[in-house]
Amino acid sequence: MDYLQYINPVGRVEGLMSGIDTGAIVEALGNVQRAPITQLESRKQDQQQLLATYQSVTAALLNIKNCAAQLQAPDTYSQRAVDNTHPALLTASAAAGTAVGNYEIVISQLAAAHKISSAAIADTDSALGYDGDIVINGQTIRVQDTFTLNDIASAINEANAGVTASLLNVSDSEHYLVLTADRSGAANAIDLVEANSGNILQNLGLVAAAPTTKHALTQGMASDYFADDSTPVGTLLGLSGSLSGTIQVNGTDVDIDLSTDSLNTIADRITAQVTGVTATVTSDTVEGETRYRLEIVGDSAAPTLTDDGNVLEALGLQTKPVANELQAAQDAMFSLDGFNMTRPTNSVDDVVEGLSLELQQADPSTTVTVTVSADYGDVVTELQGLVGKFNELMDVLNSGLSYDADTGQGGELIGESTIMLLQMDLVQQVINPVATLGALDESTSLSELGLSLDENGKLQLDTAALQSALSENPERVQRLLGTTAWADNSEVEYVASTSATRESGPAGYEVNITQAATRATATSASLPDGITHSETLTFYGTYQFILQPGMSLAQAAEALNAFFENSSLSLSAAVIGDQLVIRHNLYGSNYDIEITSSLDDGAGGSDLGGALAGEAAVYTGRDVAGTINGEPATGNGQWLTGDEGNENTAGLMLRITSTTTGDKGAVYISKGMGTRLMHYIEGATGDVNGSLTIAQQAIADRIDDIDTEIQKLNDRVDAYIQQLQREFVAMEQTIARMQNLGTWLTQQIQILTNMNKQNQ
Repeated sequence: MDYLQYINPVGRVEGLMSGIDTGAIVEALGNVQRAPITQLESRKQDQQQLLATYQSVTAALLNIKNCAAQLQAPDTYSQRAVDNTHPALLTASAAAGTAVGNYEIVISQLAAAHKISSAAIADTDSALGYDGDIVINGQTIRVQDTFTLNDIASAINEANAGVTASLLNVSDSEHYLVLTADRSGAANAIDLVEANSGNILQNLGLVAAAPTTKHALTQGMASDYFADDSTPVGTLLGLSGSLSGTIQVNGTDVDIDLSTDSLNTIADRITAQVTGVTATVTSDTVEGETRYRLEIVGDSAAPTLTDDGNVLEALGLQTKPVANELQAAQDAMFSLDGFNMTRPTNSVDDVVEGLSLELQQADPSTTVTVTVSADYGDVVTELQGLVGKFNELMDVLNSGLSYDADTGQGGELIGESTIMLLQMDLVQQVINPVATLGALDESTSLSELGLSLDENGKLQLDTAALQSALSENPERVQRLLGTTAWADNSEVEYVASTSATRESGPAGYEVNITQAATRATATSASLPDGITHSETLTFYGTYQFILQPGMSLAQAAEALNAFFENSSLSLSAAVIGDQLVIRHNLYGSNYDIEITSSLDDGAGGSDLGGALAGEAAVYTGRDVAGTINGEPATGNGQWLTGDEGNENTAGLMLRITSTTTGDKGAVYISKGMGTRLMHYIEGATGDVNGSLTIAQQAIADRIDDIDTEIQKLNDRVDAYIQQLQREFVAMEQTIARMQNLGTWLTQQIQILTNMNKQNQ
């Protein structure tokens, strides 16, 4: 038998030749070599447990930080509780900071939404045969002769005209179209316009037949407002067909065709054809936009108008009153502390700042007393939460740093200097006195808030003492727990600080300004006669505005401001002397104004833009510049921030509203316990230089080093085992060859012996 058959497929020899269990020998020798790996894996497990403990400490610190952050919020200390003597008549709520006090309210009328109905209609599913346009609250609605009552209701609802149309089915043969205004209040009464010659609204029974003047003037009347004065009125209304007729003004016929006539055309025609009557087009700013209307005024009295084909009604000079009013549009009427007021809704939040009222029921004979009082429940809750999270962390630290002398066993954090310093520092943040800044030389302990430390470094809170302190002086409690900062110059405003910002002490930090912040500003040429040339101004290469000849500077500024608002441009226009000035709304070099004009400079235009027509001019602002406490600071608009690395003022952000340079007084900063904890934790857990972050990275590096060493040892052991296997294979192969040779020699001797016997 060939000795190779005794070698298994993976090259191991199982001792079939030698009878030795070579596999067991190799395994045993390999285990001896692996002993250091086992020790390394045990060390790795210890480091992983230590890292997990550090991570749990970090998580606990962040929980404390979150609680501390709530103690910084001014709203935490200015919450309000509200009570009232008659909750059935009104409900009330108060935002943080609402003035504490009593308010006496009498409700005489609730606001109501306008509601009207049609006449009775026999069928909701049959075509009514009405054809033409109706206008509801300025929205034109096309009615077709195939429309049923259901279709008309649907068309009204789809128009989003500020009303909701519904059907009231009294019986199988009695149905009503009901229109309800979406908003309450007298100003939101439903406005119905018959913009057709077929009297659709009248036939539906929504309006009466006799028209009245809609917008009365002294000795005259005015139309509705329209978007411009030169476009045909029918186009402005969005009418689907033509609407024309021969109206009468003081008995004189005047032909009007709304499909072709603009407001200017109609005004000129009336003035030219009717003696003793003047018609003009005037403009007003309505909701920030320029709007136009036709005004007809008699020389001695208001002229009489006779409509034809509802032309005057479409113009808004006349209107037909509602025929069936189910609920009048009305405002809420009430008094507060004796002052009579009206509001369009029953939700009132603009009488006392921060106080919201919901009027529920009118009762002129009953006075409702609403009491707003301070509510410090959030302060107590947040401080209790901080104490709980602080003590949970102390339990973890105390356990990890403990040592049992009897067993000789210590916690996993023993020897961790980072943790030991952390525990001591946390205690210091709590027990150190706080400079209250109420008096700059005064310091106080947190014990007056009912806070104390026990022998294990855990916080104890006397809630009764805290509530007493809040009742006596809530501002003092806020100073002891949060950040107190103020400046002795009204042009300097404290904004924020970081963990790197140190408390100022009673001397404060001096502020010196070397450059005031400015806004980008574009100033026109002198324009004593207003706008005399048509000029197109293009802003940022996209937004175009046309200055029209005849505009005064005030009109130009007003129109520009409306344009800026509609274009969402953060710009504003004003008139200074005889110049038009355009400014960016934000300060600093990051906000510029780019203007291109259609006119060359000196061509009679505004001279805003480049020297040549089509050439852009860019106007930029400046950032504030200066120092805080003599240390460098960086400006961004009006914001001045102490540079990173400053000894005292790093991260201190101020808003400088001054328009001049020089010394601007001092800013004072005091950090209460909550702020100190929050800033300390921010520093300890920082992504780069935080002490806990550095310690955890060191542990992670040690784990990586152990993994590397384990891998090296594993590779070494694998190589050692492979070498043993090769040597045992060689041994078994040698034994196999010797056995084969012995067998062969035995066979040869036997052959020779047999041959010798034959020869004899």
